[in-house]
Amino acid sequence: MVESKASLLQMNVTQGAPFYDSRYLIKPCNWVKVSGQPGNMVECTVGVGGLIYDANGNDVAQQNPYRLRLDNNGFGSFRVVADVSGANNKLGVLVSVNDPHSGNEPLSIATTFNNYRKGTDAIKAYAYTIGAPNDKRTPCGIYALVNRNPPSGNKITILQAELDYDYDSSAILGNSTNPKKHAFPLNPDGSVQIDILDAKAEKVSVKLWLPESGTSDGLDPFDVQFRSFP
Repeated sequence: MVESKASLLQMNVTQGAPFYDSRYLIKPCNWVKVSGQPGNMVECTVGVGGLIYDANGNDVAQQNPYRLRLDNNGFGSFRVVADVSGANNKLGVLVSVNDPHSGNEPLSIATTFNNYRKGTDAIKAYAYTIGAPNDKRTPCGIYALVNRNPPSGNKITILQAELDYDYDSSAILGNSTNPKKHAFPLNPDGSVQIDILDAKAEKVSVKLWLPESGTSDGLDPFDVQFRSFP
């Protein structure tokens, strides 16, 4: 999180999204949440390798800068996608926001993109983001690429996700009927996106596995982190 000296303009950026690959239906992103003067129009730009999408996933990269109006509570969000062919293992994209009406200096922070992590067996690859704000609206995202027709012969149609906690956590799986455990359907290309939301600044452990594989085909648990913001 970065904030101005006057604490009127603040920004939180998630980290670790994988590069966008047009062969798959999912579009990984890092989320940017801005806090400032309610109703003000904030100018947003990104550096080389980044593309801005609005909070609904619409491509607004042609707007330079992208103008984001803060809501009545002084908040606004957008997404940053790294669409880089043949990218290296890691890319840092500078995100900048400026409120020309507040008198504050512009804020800038780098958001990082990585290649997918190597998976196990039918879970070919996966990635996840960290550092989402504790607003229960902005997600830490999980992205996975699955072989729907593995050598075992069992057709794979779902990826099971479970939040592993025994304490008073407020983390939930987005777009699911069970806030802690849910089977997410795969896209026809084997891709899937899972969002985790939280109202607390905390670390949450995640388990992923394929119940249809007939084996113990799953990943070691990993953690996503939520931050207090603003």
